[in-house]
Amino acid sequence: MARPFSERVVGDDWRQDAESWIHDQVEQHGDAVTGPIEQPRVRPWSTQLTVPTGAGRLWFKANARALAFEPAVQLELAHLAPDAVDAPYAIDAGRGWMLTRDRGATLRETREPTVEDWQRVVVEVARIQQAAAPQRERLLAVGLPDYSPATVLDRFDRVVEIFSRHPADHPAHVDVDLKRRLIEARPAIADAVEVLSLSALPSTWQHGDVHPNNVFALGDGSMRVFDFGDGQWAHAVEALCVPYGWITSLASIPWEPVLEAYADSWDLEPRDVADMFTTVELTQAVNRAASWSAFLDEASAAEWQDWGEGPLRHLSRVLVHDMTRMPLDPTPWVFDPAEWPPEDCVAAGADLEPGTLLEAYRRGAFPMPHDGQLLWWSPMRRGVLLASDLRVSRSLARSRRRYEVTIDESFEEVIDACADPSRTGAWIDSAIREAYVRMHRLGWAHSIETRDADGRLVGGLYGLSIGRLFAGESMFHWATDASKVALMGLVEVVGDEGLIDTQWRTDHLGSLGVTEWSRERYLLAIAPLVDAEPPAVWQ
Repeated sequence: MARPFSERVVGDDWRQDAESWIHDQVEQHGDAVTGPIEQPRVRPWSTQLTVPTGAGRLWFKANARALAFEPAVQLELAHLAPDAVDAPYAIDAGRGWMLTRDRGATLRETREPTVEDWQRVVVEVARIQQAAAPQRERLLAVGLPDYSPATVLDRFDRVVEIFSRHPADHPAHVDVDLKRRLIEARPAIADAVEVLSLSALPSTWQHGDVHPNNVFALGDGSMRVFDFGDGQWAHAVEALCVPYGWITSLASIPWEPVLEAYADSWDLEPRDVADMFTTVELTQAVNRAASWSAFLDEASAAEWQDWGEGPLRHLSRVLVHDMTRMPLDPTPWVFDPAEWPPEDCVAAGADLEPGTLLEAYRRGAFPMPHDGQLLWWSPMRRGVLLASDLRVSRSLARSRRRYEVTIDESFEEVIDACADPSRTGAWIDSAIREAYVRMHRLGWAHSIETRDADGRLVGGLYGLSIGRLFAGESMFHWATDASKVALMGLVEVVGDEGLIDTQWRTDHLGSLGVTEWSRERYLLAIAPLVDAEPPAVWQ
């Protein structure tokens, strides 16, 4: 068995080899080493040496196999974006070694970063990404790992399988229950991959670990990004995941201006980048778990105990992925029940932006177009279903056993089935569809699907989940009782503490236990529910 990387790089033979190479490179630059070479840092994946020379201090870095691409990638990026990345002083690409000039203090060492600092950091990252985007083959050829969206599902499968083979006392061990839960999360990852394949932003180089300790703040006000060992070829917005984590842990710094600066760099609307961000959090979790695991390939057993929690922590993020973390832009439109007329239709106009939809539902209104006009409704007699009121006949109970219920696996298929123009009273137009698909990608809209024994979609429903309120929008069935079974599945999710809004009560819904409430009673009931914790599956 090979010696761990951290043991090899403190051995005399390795040190002699490294110092010999360092002296040769410095001499080739017409300079000389002027003092003892020291080793201030050893990690399971890399080590650093400080080298005093006549022209100033140099940093030597040696990488384990998984990060050996770093010197060559930094050299390529320096050619592509010389104002943002320094070219290495010297490299040995085959061994993953490089020398770089000391640039002084990092941004974190210089000062506590401000909003403006963070904006400049993400703008610099975007500039490098834009220069790198057309150079995929060039960067992959020098070893940059390909973690693009199309590769994520295979990587997820491999990582889950590898982690499940670790012994039970291993810090990255995946037990049977966790493996099952991870596999259940796979459809959401597949959806993310599909969404990103249609993204307005490309896959490109992404740093993987952008934070103030990996940015030099130079005296002339410019910045230089460094430490490229976490780099990948991945969706561009994955580069925002680490900055988001840093910034949101600091109450004094708002995230939105930083996001806006990054979006402006790509000439995109911030809301569009925000939508992408909620999606790449899933792919980045998989990619980060895989890269962390690779970094520890040459670690000792003791180092795995010290560092091995990282890969599993990142992988487990796919289970707690919070699609609502990105705040929605506030709406300029006011939904005030005190101003509504005593009739079902309460307003006309406005828009279908996420913030508008969320505010409307929280206030008890929902959109439904009519004759080409966007109308807002809050029925005087509201259809409401509580879990305790659900009526399940014997035949429906048999149907429930015959079908499989899934959650959020086929949202767009469900809304398309509900929007079928051949249905009586069809009202879902392209604008409504686009708005709710967007809300689904932001984590607010959800679907319940009913499938037959072969896994085919035969019924379902969709709506918005806000706290413990589920505002149902539409349902469909292609097989007997399939929509009723979907409603049963929704009741199981919402539970006794929730309320299902069906908009109006029909005879069909009444047979399932839907009752009518006055507008006043409904508004009083949802006021605390919309601020409650949502069902666990949608947290």
